[in-house]
Amino acid sequence: MTEQIVYARTHAEFLNNAFGTDYSGWMRSRWEYDEDTWVWMVRFDSKARQGWINVIISEEEIWEKYIGKEPPTYRNDDKRFRIVVSVEEGMLGREYRVLGTYMLDQEKSTAGCHVLIKVEE
Repeated sequence: MTEQIVYARTHAEFLNNAFGTDYSGWMRSRWEYDEDTWVWMVRFDSKARQGWINVIISEEEIWEKYIGKEPPTYRNDDKRFRIVVSVEEGMLGREYRVLGTYMLDQEKSTAGCHVLIKVEE
């Protein structure tokens, strides 16, 4: 998949434009694409959000790392794949960059760090 950019004001507008949904609002960073895949819309700006920080290690590897003080309550074992979407503020408004499909690497991942590896499309 070639990186795509979708300009939208909100997650709901992005989902409506990219996936044909009809939401008036969507406040979560994850949307269920199918039974095994999330669309994951997050910022990769080195800022912690709800105790998690998202890091692009390379084009092939992304980490979702927990840095909070309490044990994490969010689990990642119910979906195997993520369509990763980087959310950035751009010149024309909010940019949703579809980076591709990534798979959770169960062997490298821990409760505090989810390792995602890009899959061939």
